[in-house]
Amino acid sequence: MSQTLRPIREAVIDGRTKNIIWRQIQLENLQRTLIDNADTIQAAIRQDSAYTTTEAAIEYCLTLKCLNENYESLDVEQALKDEYAVARGENAEDFRDPVGIVYIVPTTHNFFYSIVSAVGAAITAGNCVVVELQITGGQKAVSEILQNLLKASLDHGVIEFVSTRASDEDLSPSHIRLFQEKSQNERQPASSKSLFPLSSATRSIAIVDRTADLTGAAEAIATARFAYGGNSPYAPDLVLVNEFVKSQFLRALIQATMDQLSLRMSVDAKFSPSRNTQQTASLIAAEIEGKRAISLSSVGEGSLVDVTSRDSQLLRSKIRGYNILLHSVRSLDDAIDLASQHGELLAAYTFADPASGKYVSQFVPSQVSFVNQIPFEILVGPSFPETSPLNQSLHIRYPTDLFSIPRPQYILKTPLSQQIQQYFLLKGSSSKNTSPAVWQKTLITRISKRISATKQKRRPGGQVGFFEQGILLGLGMTGVPILVCVGTLAYYGLGFAWRHFRH
Repeated sequence: MSQTLRPIREAVIDGRTKNIIWRQIQLENLQRTLIDNADTIQAAIRQDSAYTTTEAAIEYCLTLKCLNENYESLDVEQALKDEYAVARGENAEDFRDPVGIVYIVPTTHNFFYSIVSAVGAAITAGNCVVVELQITGGQKAVSEILQNLLKASLDHGVIEFVSTRASDEDLSPSHIRLFQEKSQNERQPASSKSLFPLSSATRSIAIVDRTADLTGAAEAIATARFAYGGNSPYAPDLVLVNEFVKSQFLRALIQATMDQLSLRMSVDAKFSPSRNTQQTASLIAAEIEGKRAISLSSVGEGSLVDVTSRDSQLLRSKIRGYNILLHSVRSLDDAIDLASQHGELLAAYTFADPASGKYVSQFVPSQVSFVNQIPFEILVGPSFPETSPLNQSLHIRYPTDLFSIPRPQYILKTPLSQQIQQYFLLKGSSSKNTSPAVWQKTLITRISKRISATKQKRRPGGQVGFFEQGILLGLGMTGVPILVCVGTLAYYGLGFAWRHFRH
């Protein structure tokens, strides 16, 4: 058993982290330290990741915002009320306990945000934290400053850093492992409780319809692919564009990518190539050589590629770096079929009129759908964990409930329990000759009621949806000419008959 983690285990045993005021103090100290070292932190982020000054500032600010919201969620009065609810004869349905130890295996994407946001959420829930840092050279500056600042601002025994994978015995039975990338669970102990990124979804796709604002769509897609080196899990890996507007969209996209490239060169005085793009570059080169894709333009260290074959591996691959892949579709239905072909998506971005956006969002299986936007905050940090659905706070990756266990406490009987108990008491005090069927009928009468028709009036034919509109349009296009022809024939036929029989 590791002696390095002994203070962590002891802190969990003595329960000091459960005190809500103690948790508030930890977050206050952590935030104060991060604010006092704002310039140093952002400089380290830029040094390790080659992000622009603006991108580093956004990552830093979103990290502080996560800490602020964690702190605001700590309500001392409510916590005391929940703790002593049973003593007052009240239920505490929402009472929760911390897990104990949260073991974090961070992703390299937005390294600073990914670690601090998870640490803040874990402490808010009342846990101690162990962070695994296996530095490979790309995050040296941020790693060093994080270890110094977190250990200086948090109490002894609250946080520890390790360079190799800790065993379950090292962490004690009361722990949970948070893996921020899918590949990190390969050496995971079999008995561990773990949280992973969204299990089945890895890719994000953008769909550009003929009804879209093409300039707005191009700017949003280019920004998402260029932000943070093009390595966000939520950056669109493929753009499906309607063939009728492809040329016009391509012109807007080339302009948008040139603007992004110029912005990075002007801010940083040099173009900063993205990391982890070698595999993507090799795949693109192979597909171009195999005549399944065409290079349309060079984009810094990346490229703008038209995928011409539906057999191409690029249509189902995760893309890294400043690479934008396009593929033509004939219609929205064609786009939906293609987007759905390889399983659930991490995110779907639809650029179209609202009705078409609703249609795509309904039929493309995706963890989250956005219409006419790619929120910038969703590009920061790892993908959401599989047990935490996305909500309006897109910058919060780890709600504190992930790191706590529900422990509801009840002292009051529910109305249903009282009804059932009354039934059994009544049965026990009654005649033994009474039939069981009579008691069953009594129970049904007491605790249930007949289902009645809804108070809202139902429309006889249902509502007219997307498919119904298409059917009606088709009937109109074919039925109206037929009716006109039949009417014309009837008019001249009756006229001819009238003239013939009159004479």
